[in-house]
Order: sequence, then structure tokens, then C-alpha cells
Amino acid sequence: MKHTETRGPILRRLAIVISLALLAGCGGASEEEDAPPADMAAYTETMAFCEATEPTGQAAQQGGWSLTSPSKYGNPSYDASALVSPRGAELTFTVHMKVAVHDYRGVSGSFIPSAYLEPEWGMGVLLDGRVPAGAACVRSLAKLTPPLNIPGLPTYGYTLGWKSKWSPAVPVANVPGAVIDGFEFVSSFAPPDARAVFILSKTRLASTQGTAICYLAPGAANWDCKTPSVTDLGKDWGLARQGAQAGVYVLAAPRN
Repeated sequence: MKHTETRGPILRRLAIVISLALLAGCGGASEEEDAPPADMAAYTETMAFCEATEPTGQAAQQGGWSLTSPSKYGNPSYDASALVSPRGAELTFTVHMKVAVHDYRGVSGSFIPSAYLEPEWGMGVLLDGRVPAGAACVRSLAKLTPPLNIPGLPTYGYTLGWKSKWSPAVPVANVPGAVIDGFEFVSSFAPPDARAVFILSKTRLASTQGTAICYLAPGAANWDCKTPSVTDLGKDWGLARQGAQAGVYVLAAPRN
């Protein structure tokens, strides 16, 4: 396999968790002739939305891919992780498209987000096996609007908005539970083997009883919630849902 991997500020803080059994994966070399994306328009549009760049060198060749973190700091601010494979690739290990995970339960109005994160905490999509030619990304569903900085006036905290490619106001209030955090998964291809995963501290979530990973398909009105598979990681929980596809995913816990 040929690939390059570029790590931005966020991915440098977020290590791939190899101790989690449900995150394990492998792949062998492919003898197929790789071809460019069948839908070149979707490929180009997805790369533009994800703010990803066209790979160069070996990553642009047959079997090549690149993983970058085109996170945005501005108005709004959010984390992002993008994968691009111009001709498709057979992954020889599990690739984690991961962004930071926070706990937004009870957040309303102006607030100061926590800056403390452990390297293993994160949420996103795990990819195994063959990746078709195309582009994909995971972005924080929580988009943060920074405070206005007007001379002579006090500066307040960030404002939280739940926004995705498909909706300027994702209906998180309709989720049957208290939303902890979530992400949007945008892809020009249907991944054959992908999982939506959340890894967070037990200090934030003492018990996984009653938790759900809820999915909202592009253009859909109703959430599809399922009980996740759970792995005890010592001081953290790993929660996963099989069959990840493009759309929005949130982790919900019982309301107090």
C-alpha cells in the first residue's frame, strides 16, 4: 500500500487507539486495477466541502491515499479529518477519521468550551478493507461561533450551533436522550466496512446503560437510534455502531 498521512494540530493530540478490540482491522494488497472515481463531480464537490486537497506523489497513485485534518478556526470553528484516495486503495490497517469529542449536555447560550483533552478521546469513523476511489471527511457537528471583539465592550464566550452539510439547524432536540456530542460524515462513496465510534472518559459518562448512537440520514426527518457495542478501556469507554454511512451521528445518554 502507498500512502501519505499529514497530521494537523488536532490529530497530533488524538492518537489512534489500538488497544480497543472493536477498532482492530487489517487488509491485504489488492491486485485490482484501480480507477478514478466513477462520479467525478461528487468527488470534486466532496473534496471542496471537506476543504481537503488533492493528494500528490505516491498518495495520488494506484492504491494511494492521504489523511489530513483541515480543521477550521474562525467563524464557525470546528474539527475535521479528511481522507482522499484518487484511485481507491486496500487499507492494510484500520484508519480512524477522528475529531475531538466534548460533552455539550446542559450547554446553552454563551459558554467557554473545555480545552482539556486526552489523546485517546475522540469520535468519528473507522475504515477497514477496501476504500473506493473518492473523498470523505468527518467534521464536528457542533459548530462554535466565536465572541465578537468590539473595543470598549465586554467579550463573552462561544455560541453553540448544531450544523451539517444537509441542515443549518440539525434537530438534536428530537433525539430521545441528552446529546453528548456528534459529527457529520460526508463521503463521495459508500464505505463497505465502516463504524461510527465514540471514545470518552468515564468521568464524563459513568455508565453506558441507556446510551445510544443515533443516525440521521441526509434529508431525513427522523433519527435512527441503536444501542452501541461497548468496550471497557479502563478509564475510558469505547462505543461503536456498525455500518457507518454518510449522514449525522450523535451519542445520546439518558436524561437526568
